[in-house]
Amino acid sequence: MEESRFSTRSLRNRALFGICVIVGFILISQLSIYALIIDQTSNSRVINLAGRQRMLSQQLTKDILILQYISDPVIQETHIDELDETLRSWQLAHTGLQMGDDDLGLPGSNSQFITDLFAVIEADFQEMVIAGNCILLLETGAEASGCDGDMEAYVQTILLHEKDFLAGMNAIVFQYDQEAHNALEYTHYFNYMLALLGCVGVISMWFGVLRPAIHRVENMYKQLQTQSDALAIARDEALYAASIKSQILMNLSHDARTPLTSIIVSADMITRTDDGSLSKRQHERLNNITQSAKRLNTFLQNMLDQAKLQTRSMQLMTAHIQVEELEEELKHVLKPLAESKGLNWALSYQPDFPSTIYGDKTRILQILTNLGNNAIKFTEQGQVSIYFLTYDVNYWGFRVQDTGKGISPDAQEHIFDQFWQEDGSMTRQHQSGVGLGLAIVHSLINLMEGRIYVKSEVNQGTEFEVWIPFKFGTDPD
Repeated sequence: MEESRFSTRSLRNRALFGICVIVGFILISQLSIYALIIDQTSNSRVINLAGRQRMLSQQLTKDILILQYISDPVIQETHIDELDETLRSWQLAHTGLQMGDDDLGLPGSNSQFITDLFAVIEADFQEMVIAGNCILLLETGAEASGCDGDMEAYVQTILLHEKDFLAGMNAIVFQYDQEAHNALEYTHYFNYMLALLGCVGVISMWFGVLRPAIHRVENMYKQLQTQSDALAIARDEALYAASIKSQILMNLSHDARTPLTSIIVSADMITRTDDGSLSKRQHERLNNITQSAKRLNTFLQNMLDQAKLQTRSMQLMTAHIQVEELEEELKHVLKPLAESKGLNWALSYQPDFPSTIYGDKTRILQILTNLGNNAIKFTEQGQVSIYFLTYDVNYWGFRVQDTGKGISPDAQEHIFDQFWQEDGSMTRQHQSGVGLGLAIVHSLINLMEGRIYVKSEVNQGTEFEVWIPFKFGTDPD
């Protein structure tokens, strides 16, 4: 068992580790894809802006040449504005490509090779900027401090440095594109490695966790199947033993009732035919013999009924029952017992209760007698009553109430168990009974597909309420 627990724990730890690794691979892969998207977006901006620098330098040259050779004031003014805008955008982008610019989305993180390429064209860029600013100042007529040359000289300066600047920018754009391609290739390689590691992780999970777990489940299933088969065999053996026991009890009960009946009949005949020759003490002894034999006969009858109920061999013998006959038999059996203890006895009906019902008269009387006997036995003063009623269109039944000592809440959970008594000691007040009466009542009501409820409070009395379906209470025809 310890080894099994250790193996299960080991498999669980391996599974958790494997899941963590796979989740880690997935997170790293997603992060790498996210980083790739950001890098590609940034690289695209850089490459586009670097390409735009070439266009701006060409636009600068175009505007300067137009200003030099066209004399139309309107056209000149337009190109002066364009030249001013081109110079500002050109300088801003040039600085952003090297130093970074959040507004333009430029990271400014260049490789050393690109930094060196910018250093190569820096002098050409500065000469072109100075010349362009001087041309702009000369054309607008503003004070051109530091611009001591003429228009032609500045144009030649721009044309002279433009070729080298464009060649340098071409090299920078190419290098940007090459580095972006290399980064993409690296990311692809990294993702391939992650995918490979993920496959290795899945394979490892299969061989290290899933396959052993499947084998473990298969072994556990086989063990459970073996145990289930053993339990089924044990159940069958227990049922067979219970059947044999019940059969023996039925045989013993049946065989023992014959001599008991002879004892009861003989004692009763002696008492009835007494011509005065028996003394009072002899009459008392005959009465004790009769009562003891009757109690023993009741016990044997209960044992026989319980054995039949356990083996499911008891059959309900249904027939028409006159309610008045039930009342008379209950009065004959229970009323004298109640009056002998000084208790009030009451039997009543709901006003619309039917005069004829359909069911097993013997078993219904047995249920009522057992419940009534119990009520009288445990009631020292007050009243015992039985009330017949219909609950709804589906059930009829009765309530047996007493004002006795009541049943504790804990005892109410066990009162229908076989051979159970609230006070099982040898010194209990009521020695008659072995704890089968209520168990038989419960089994008989279940056989009728009915219900039984108990409501009781200590020292406040008890009420048993029985519900019987109308299919057992009325003539099905």
